[in-house]
Amino acid sequence: MAPKKAGSTRNKSGSRDPTVEMYMKIFAWAYSKSSKDYARIVSLQQSYDNKSLDSAWPTTSKLPIASFFDAVQKAVPIALDGIFSPANRIRLHALEPGVTIDQIKNSELALHDLVTYRMKAHRSSIPIVNDVFKCGVGFGIVEPIYVSPPSSFQVSTPGRSTRVMQIGAPRQDLRLRYFVPSQLVVTPDGSNFNGDNPVSVAFLFDSYNEDQLRDMYDASVLDGEKPEMLGNVDTIIEEARSTGFTSETSIETLVKQMGGVSPKSNKPDSELVPCRVPVLKCYDNYKRRHLWIANGTTIIYDKSDEFQTLRCPLLKASAWMDGTRFYPMSTPEAFQKIGWTKNIVVNLFLDILTKQLKRPIVYNAEFFDKEPTFGPDDRIKTSAQDARMGAAYMEGPRVDATALTFYEYVNQIGRSITGQQDFMEKNFTRGGSQAFNELLSTTGGQSRLQWTILEMTFVESLMNQSLIFLQSNVDQQGVTVRQRKTNKATKKEEIVDITVTEDDLVHGYELSLDLDQKRRYGAMDSQMSLQVYDRKIGSPYFNHQAVAESLCSSPEEAERELKSSDEIAKIQEEGRQANLQAQAAGIAKAQQSAAGTQMAPGQMEPPALGGQQ
Repeated sequence: MAPKKAGSTRNKSGSRDPTVEMYMKIFAWAYSKSSKDYARIVSLQQSYDNKSLDSAWPTTSKLPIASFFDAVQKAVPIALDGIFSPANRIRLHALEPGVTIDQIKNSELALHDLVTYRMKAHRSSIPIVNDVFKCGVGFGIVEPIYVSPPSSFQVSTPGRSTRVMQIGAPRQDLRLRYFVPSQLVVTPDGSNFNGDNPVSVAFLFDSYNEDQLRDMYDASVLDGEKPEMLGNVDTIIEEARSTGFTSETSIETLVKQMGGVSPKSNKPDSELVPCRVPVLKCYDNYKRRHLWIANGTTIIYDKSDEFQTLRCPLLKASAWMDGTRFYPMSTPEAFQKIGWTKNIVVNLFLDILTKQLKRPIVYNAEFFDKEPTFGPDDRIKTSAQDARMGAAYMEGPRVDATALTFYEYVNQIGRSITGQQDFMEKNFTRGGSQAFNELLSTTGGQSRLQWTILEMTFVESLMNQSLIFLQSNVDQQGVTVRQRKTNKATKKEEIVDITVTEDDLVHGYELSLDLDQKRRYGAMDSQMSLQVYDRKIGSPYFNHQAVAESLCSSPEEAERELKSSDEIAKIQEEGRQANLQAQAAGIAKAQQSAAGTQMAPGQMEPPALGGQQ
């Protein structure tokens, strides 16, 4: 058999699959259409990595100052605080009649428990959100996985009993997995994977360790990904070792540039070292088909027209909406050129200082026997009548004092683009404390908009994928949610198990996130909350318990710290009675004072003390 050509869809046996050939052609075409977007992303990655771009540096010194890295690291924690909070902000709206509020609340509780504790979405989202503020977009995939949690059992022996740890029964869970932006290829006809304007086909260039792929085919291995695999695993691994991934693209080089795992770069030089098998995962939205192609030649997974294939499992995170563009214009791209300018200006001044420190010297060769050296301890012999006439330092470049303000001007532009103001500058509080609060509000508005968009797109899509998983996998036993709650009577924490059944979950739901419950823990927000609390708590027209709950960051904190409704009602009644008693006492005292000073008609004024009778 003739060797396989680059980009050929012929597999190890020499046959071609028309389905593979079609999707590999779509993949190559979509990759070529996104080449300019990939160039932008790679350039942003290099700026983040603090690598100098020689073609853009006119200075002798080329020392990057990591301003791009600094801006990203300041933006990420603010966004993470915004999109994740201790409170459960999931809101399910029933699309069917007959669904009770208890069923909705139980479903919201199970979904929040899955995403927060079992998937650990907060932790898994950190590299995705980091890519958002580094490259303008970040990507992840929600996929089922089997795990065997730790378990314990009791062993009894004569005279004693002990507990022993063991591996528990495997269970199917869900995970959020990060991948670098260069692993993704989409057709240029949409702005997201799902929703109102989805792309037609999305491709994820993934790879598996050789042993990991074998476990996916082995029914006796219970942990890990367990999809319904197709094909012969030994043939697929042999082909991965010999020819690797064949396509009409350079995606493996691109993946390596972005810090991803490239099977080609990690190809082993020994049969004893496990290889990586490249797998192209294809998600066809309009055909509702999910297809995996190993090595660019062999289909190893194929599902279509099922409930799980109605949505693409890929997630896109971006804090900017730019028309119908899949790769939008973003703050990182707008700030990149300013970051380059800051680097050039800093290195320009460094060049000037260096030339002032090491100024060139001009000397008359007729007065010196050899080329002189000009070190601290050098003794220089000259035949000139005046030693000062034999050599002289050249004048260094002069810089006007006003030129030094240019760097600050560039800094101001950068802070305006990123919204990261330096509040230690002078004159910010000249208008008083209220003016300072207004400044904080306006500068924080950009960050608030960014993480609000992230929540309405990335987090909401994550929740929808997780809800589909729960509805597809819940059985008659239901899902057990184990919570820590404070007993109001004993004031101690207890473990409470809540069972969420299929009668709760398996309904038509529309999912949204309650943006009104978004919380930030900045100084301005805390101060404003306290001011509102002081006004409301002193008014009889507000529910004081609800007002007190507004100071808590989550329902769990409110339940742990607030008194019960009966206790609060009792305290309010005691306060009301005390106020009534105080008012009655004040009225009686005022009446007594008025009666003592009032004189009857015709009554003479009493004589003054010490006066004459």
